[in-house]
Amino acid sequence: MRSIAVLVSIWMMTLPAANAACSGNACDNEYIDMLYVQGSYVLIELSGDKSALSCTLHEGRFIRLNQSHGNYDEVYALLLATQSADRPLGRLRMSSTGNCDVAYAWQVRANIQN
Repeated sequence: MRSIAVLVSIWMMTLPAANAACSGNACDNEYIDMLYVQGSYVLIELSGDKSALSCTLHEGRFIRLNQSHGNYDEVYALLLATQSADRPLGRLRMSSTGNCDVAYAWQVRANIQN
């Protein structure tokens, strides 16, 4: 029985990780490198390459969560919890305003592969 558990553990380590990527108006499975609170917004720096985003990054590297966002407290709590747990963020979607401002974010217990 123990050998089966070891084989399953080894097999699970060989599974591909969920793909981390930013493109269009969204980033999937990216780690949060930094949260920077400044005035009425939070600047978010993600770990991966953001060059394929179709929005304009703030200060050339940040995504912004405005305090005026309807779910600011909930989104900020999700970002803090995700960073504290050292887990990748499931999805961070930006608004279609041209700037990289958060529209919504979600997280799941484990990264789900399609």
